[in-house]
Amino acid sequence: MGRGITAREGNVGRHTRYRRIARVAGHSLLRVTIQGDRETRVGSDLARIGHPVVGDARHGHAPTNRHFEERYALDRPFLHCMKIEFDHPRTGARVVAEGTLPGELTMVLGRLGLVALDVAKEVMVG
Repeated sequence: MGRGITAREGNVGRHTRYRRIARVAGHSLLRVTIQGDRETRVGSDLARIGHPVVGDARHGHAPTNRHFEERYALDRPFLHCMKIEFDHPRTGARVVAEGTLPGELTMVLGRLGLVALDVAKEVMVG
């Protein structure tokens, strides 16, 4: 979740794209896609364009982080890898691993009024 993003989608550098899934209470829930085999730092990249990740102690917005910690008990960055794909280094086979949103992040979304998130369809239900 990023603070204050107004554009529906865009680029952060050459290898990172974002798409806003939902907007709530002045914050945007994003789907970020990193392309290529480069190491990237999503938190610092988003902060550099003025949209820090909520809960990011190093690059975040301290008053917002404090608000989310006090009100929603969020004591970590609101950042989670939902899917990763890569070619296996020995076999060359495509490896895909998918996950779900952790309970503490789901709880924050629920308390914000966003009841469910269908990541595959990028649909919020509230």
